[in-house]
Amino acid sequence: MDTPPGRGDCRRILRLHVLPHLGRKTMAQVTAAGVEELYARWAKAGAKPNTIEARSIALSSLFSHAVRHKRIANNPVQEAEKPANLVVPVDERGLPGLEEIQAIAHSIGPRLEPAIWLMACGGLRIGESLDVFPEDFQDGTLRLRRQIVRYRDMDGVYAARYASLKHRKEGEWRDVPLPEFFAAYADRFPIPAAGAGGRLGGMSVTGFRARAGRGAELVLS
Repeated sequence: MDTPPGRGDCRRILRLHVLPHLGRKTMAQVTAAGVEELYARWAKAGAKPNTIEARSIALSSLFSHAVRHKRIANNPVQEAEKPANLVVPVDERGLPGLEEIQAIAHSIGPRLEPAIWLMACGGLRIGESLDVFPEDFQDGTLRLRRQIVRYRDMDGVYAARYASLKHRKEGEWRDVPLPEFFAAYADRFPIPAAGAGGRLGGMSVTGFRARAGRGAELVLS
């Protein structure tokens, strides 16, 4: 998950990843050490640090609600130590060069080509590039206000929805400087949905990854 989980996500996290381990305890019986043990279980099962972070947000919100209503004295999730999220240095030699970016942008097609250049020039995530509008560009700067994320509802069906930027609250933004040549692409946003007859609405993150992956395979072949 790239954003703080929504209500449906929280329910799913609690049902699938919390209750099987803590469901037999009362909230008052859950300690910081117990939460740390839960983090260790998740990590052992293959959960990445950002996934553990998203799950801990859902868990913490549950205990914070109980604290506010004076059902428990403190929130053990806030007291628990989270696993270290090691920062992996970026090897600039492993980054795609200009010709590789051009090949991917060409192979992915004219509809999604602006998003490829936006990610390459501004360091945007896929979901951020799919929710950009012409008015977000001004004087060589792109103001990011939102992103499109994928979530799974209670029926297990994946869908796209708008969300605040990662590590930011609703209404906060991030300004990204862009090269001058990118102004020519501004009127090609937002990215129209595939098969929508020009209707706006963006493309699913999964669909974008699949298309971009096929483009990368062509570059490497």
